[in-house]
Amino acid sequence: MISGLLSRRGFEVVTVHSLISAHLIAQGQAFDVYVIDGQFWGDVGTAFCKSIRYFDPLSPVVIFSSAEGESARREALSAGATRYVLKPDIEGLIEAVGQVTSVVPLGVVESGSGRRA
Repeated sequence: MISGLLSRRGFEVVTVHSLISAHLIAQGQAFDVYVIDGQFWGDVGTAFCKSIRYFDPLSPVVIFSSAEGESARREALSAGATRYVLKPDIEGLIEAVGQVTSVVPLGVVESGSGRRA
């Protein structure tokens, strides 16, 4: 679902379905941003975020999670996440990915320019 939404907004997306695949793919190629679905990964999501930081300390990580509360957000940020977006805020996720990658998603009007990307 997340990959389809991001793809429709003009982002190139690589999807994984296991932690092993995620590690292999993340270590094998460069990414502009990592988006971790907290619903899919659960507690493993923050651990995966920490492991990303071992081999890629600079690329942004956005965690998209249904875990409410300041402690969940703080845990994600202390694990190395750049942004923490609370589900179901899809527009917030798209905005966060656009901000950390400096890409204007399709269908978003740039402020002051009056043009669509």
